[in-house]
Amino acid sequence: MAVELHNQVVLVDLVLVTVEHPHPPDSPTPTPPTTVNPISMNIYPGTDYGNEPIVVVYINGKPVTMLADTGASGVLVNQSAVSIPSSDFTSYTFSGQFGDGSTFSGTIASATVCINPSNTASCIVMPIGVVTSGNAFSTSGERQGDFGLDSGLNIMDVGYNSSGSSVTGYSYPTYLAQQYGMNSYTLSFYPLSNTFYANVSATTPIGQITFGMYSGNSNTLVPYAMDFLVGLPDTSGTFASATNSYIDNVIFDTGSNYNFFSTSVLQTEIPNFSQSADENACYNYGWASGIVNGGFAISYILQNYNTSFTTEPSLSFCQNNPILDLIIGNTLDAGSGLLGVEDFGLPEMLRHTFTWVLGGDGFVQDVGIE
Repeated sequence: MAVELHNQVVLVDLVLVTVEHPHPPDSPTPTPPTTVNPISMNIYPGTDYGNEPIVVVYINGKPVTMLADTGASGVLVNQSAVSIPSSDFTSYTFSGQFGDGSTFSGTIASATVCINPSNTASCIVMPIGVVTSGNAFSTSGERQGDFGLDSGLNIMDVGYNSSGSSVTGYSYPTYLAQQYGMNSYTLSFYPLSNTFYANVSATTPIGQITFGMYSGNSNTLVPYAMDFLVGLPDTSGTFASATNSYIDNVIFDTGSNYNFFSTSVLQTEIPNFSQSADENACYNYGWASGIVNGGFAISYILQNYNTSFTTEPSLSFCQNNPILDLIIGNTLDAGSGLLGVEDFGLPEMLRHTFTWVLGGDGFVQDVGIE
């Protein structure tokens, strides 16, 4: 998760090491849905670093501040942040490593997870990963765990005990879909006060997540399903210029506080790209090593959707402003790539409204982007 590069915390939440599947796990068995009204929760700006989306999740009635993470599955939480009876722990253990090298391990337990404790329909009894060791979540930080929202299989899906391995846990939206038939959730962000950046109080919502039933036009959706070769849901994206193009798998990941692109993408999108000339103008002002200079247009094409954005910040902006709570467009050169995907982090997702659409098994199959 968080790693300190120079003075700027860089969050990469992709799983670098996960347990291996002997075969793709069976889908969870749906239960007959009961119709409920849409359920919403606020997203807040975190205080650990810039571009940190925080949600408050109630686990066994106790509020826990967690990273809202569309690049991960399952619920991971520090043991010190929750109260779980010993009888609710299972014999299954888990371990893993995020893309930045931070680690987590612990024991799987059963808990009641609510996003609005006054609304019992938001409360799901489900497996969670109780983290007992590792450095992924500092006990002194604001985020005390990871609220996985990719509705795929890449963190909490398999646990181990003396008898072997077993499918042990999925994302909260997957269980919500099984129990109530709520087959979609929308992440919407409020416009930033200064167009591409803002400093916001930690108690001021910056967006909202709403769980409900999808009723839009399925012909406008972007295919976005579990990719077992990569290890998480993704889609194919094309980066094109006047002279050439580059195709790679892409993900949309609120858990990353930068966009992480391979050098190949930057060479395609930026004319005569040079790492020495086109990167690190802001490095000496607290930004991460490898940050792409501001002012470059990056365009991409997905099935049923295309758009572009401009990299930020500029050198003059860095010289005159501290690192911000929220900023659009900040992008890092990830070299040969990040775990086989191009990672659109919160800096790109802040510009859009995203809708995750789930299949009958509760796993994501498409996303809508506005």
